[in-house]
Amino acid sequence: MSTATSPTDRTVAAFEAIAADVHSWQWAWEPRESFTKKAIRATKGNTICLVDIHPKVDHRDWVFGGAYLRGVDGSGTNIDDTTSLAARQAVAAHITATFAAEIADAKLHVDDGSIASRSTNWRSGGGSKEQPS
Repeated sequence: MSTATSPTDRTVAAFEAIAADVHSWQWAWEPRESFTKKAIRATKGNTICLVDIHPKVDHRDWVFGGAYLRGVDGSGTNIDDTTSLAARQAVAAHITATFAAEIADAKLHVDDGSIASRSTNWRSGGGSKEQPS
């Protein structure tokens, strides 16, 4: 990750590093108030990468949103546009296996609150590219 220069490049490098060895990172469900967006935190050393997920999209359990590095301004990136398919698949498989109960609960409550959660039009537009979930 030392060769990445821009904040976004650093996030992409972190995501690809996570995918290369998912078991060397510490994983946690990041608390979120939103019914339509949740986050997973992957930590290794001083690197904290947050990966947003959206539950119950296009008849899938969940899809990726964006990712960013905690404490790094301007590091947000759209995972689908900036990371490899292999990385997305590796991270998705780990998230699905590790957070099955949390994802199931998020799916149950996705339509409980906000105007966005009650309007399902945005959730039927395709979701994340080629992601197994």
